[in-house]
Amino acid sequence: MRQLWIHSAVEQLQHLIVRRSMGNGVARQDVIRAWYAIQRDMIEVINEMDMKYAARVDALSLEEKARDESVVGSDGRLR
Repeated sequence: MRQLWIHSAVEQLQHLIVRRSMGNGVARQDVIRAWYAIQRDMIEVINEMDMKYAARVDALSLEEKARDESVVGSDGRLR
């Protein structure tokens, strides 16, 4: 359900931007406020996903772990 809310908020932001560009009485602060609201919602969604899927294996996290590991041993040889 939150996805629909975010989608609607993005559409509303688009309308604000179009109205502002046409000089239709939309303040710059209204556009910025709408953008920040979307960013806050996205951060909440990402945090919820992180909590929900914390116990699952994520291919990207495995890739990041592999990138952090050294491929060269202490003797200078590739592992």
